[in-house]
Amino acid sequence: MLPLISICLLGLAPFDSGMIWTNDEMEIYRPLSRNFATVAEDGTTFILDYKESMIYRIGPDGKLLGAFGGKGDGPGELGRFAGDIHISGDRLYVTTMKGAHLFRLDGSFDKTVASENMGRNMSKVSGGWIVMQFSMNPPGQKKEVKPHQIFMLDDNRENEKEIISWHDNYNSDVSFENGVITVKFNPARERFLHAYNDDRSRYFYCLPGTAQVYIVDCADGEVTGVIEVDFPKIPFNEDWGNKQLEKRKQAMRARPGLKQKMVPNFPESFPRISNLEFTAEGLLGVYQVAGDEDKYRNTAFFDENGKKAEPVYSAVTSHFILKIMGDRALIADFDPENEQAVLACRKLDGLENYLKQVKAKYLSWQNEN
Repeated sequence: MLPLISICLLGLAPFDSGMIWTNDEMEIYRPLSRNFATVAEDGTTFILDYKESMIYRIGPDGKLLGAFGGKGDGPGELGRFAGDIHISGDRLYVTTMKGAHLFRLDGSFDKTVASENMGRNMSKVSGGWIVMQFSMNPPGQKKEVKPHQIFMLDDNRENEKEIISWHDNYNSDVSFENGVITVKFNPARERFLHAYNDDRSRYFYCLPGTAQVYIVDCADGEVTGVIEVDFPKIPFNEDWGNKQLEKRKQAMRARPGLKQKMVPNFPESFPRISNLEFTAEGLLGVYQVAGDEDKYRNTAFFDENGKKAEPVYSAVTSHFILKIMGDRALIADFDPENEQAVLACRKLDGLENYLKQVKAKYLSWQNEN
């Protein structure tokens, strides 16, 4: 069953339309991001609802043309954990934990390129495939943890070439004893971050606990540069951390069948880099977020070769722009109070005023469900 979708025509020019959808469940709909939306040359937009494993196809006039995908395992179904959507040539690529699903731009299914085993997330790039292998032991298992690994394959999924491998201490945050899972809760945990430029010729990544962004040429998997980010360390806010812990405990109490205990494991400081995002202006945005306040505490923008650059739009506005098309921008908004996600196409002239009118809010990764 498809989630409830309503089309909201704003009574303006044909392109000035918005699509608003809400979900029927208690969980908040995840905000749209550039990983979950892609636009074809003719203006057709594809939106991935990762929670429902559905793809929505929206015409240049804002009308819903159809939906496809689903949580099943049959041809054209995505299973669970769909994580990326983009267009390469005349095909739409949707990557999941099981591989990449290819669709024609009319929404019809082409084929699935399966990964060798669960846990590998594949993304098509200009020179082949980027594959992400993340390893984690189940709670209580004493076996040595394998390293996480990012590597590249050619178009035929051969000639594996490692880009980077590393260990982190995530498994030490989870323990299992007497039938109870204990989780050491850290709402500002250091994460592996990555992003692609628009034509997938460059891959950017940042390792947990560092302030360096590496630039990879997707033609051969070679690192071509390193961006040194000079963001300062910001002390962790324990009041904010305790609020996040209580929210998580409330969510767990709503699932009485799961025996899980959460205890605080707060860090000394927030991550130096919280998010990477390649913007619609063609720049790599590097963000430092410190709790709910001052959401863009520090920002920096770079071109695809690592040279510092200044965006036309503010950091907040840049986050909402999915695609610039002539004198218009496809934007995504999220209203956490009313639990609505909004997609609209607006003129660039007056865009920032429009975002203020609709009370656009940025929901940072720390409090995504």
